[in-house]
Amino acid sequence: MISPHTPERKRSATAVECPDREGRVVIYVKGAPEIILDQCRDMLCTDPQLSADGRSAELGANERATVIEKIEKMAG
Repeated sequence: MISPHTPERKRSATAVECPDREGRVVIYVKGAPEIILDQCRDMLCTDPQLSADGRSAELGANERATVIEKIEKMAG
C-alpha cells in the first residue's frame, strides 16, 4: 500500500505491478467519492464521441454530477 487510509484523508491507494500489461504499474484508489472525484481530471471512456483517443475524456461538472447521482442511487 502506498497510501494508507486515514480519517483525515478519507482515501487510500495501492500500486500493483501488472505482468499482463508489460510490467506497468496500476494505482488503485478507494475512498469517499467526493474526495476521489475532487482529485480526478479525466475518466476512462470508450465512447468515440467523448474521447479522441478511445481511452480517456475530461471529467467535467456534468460527468461528476452523474457519478454522484449514481453513487447515491446505489447507496439507497
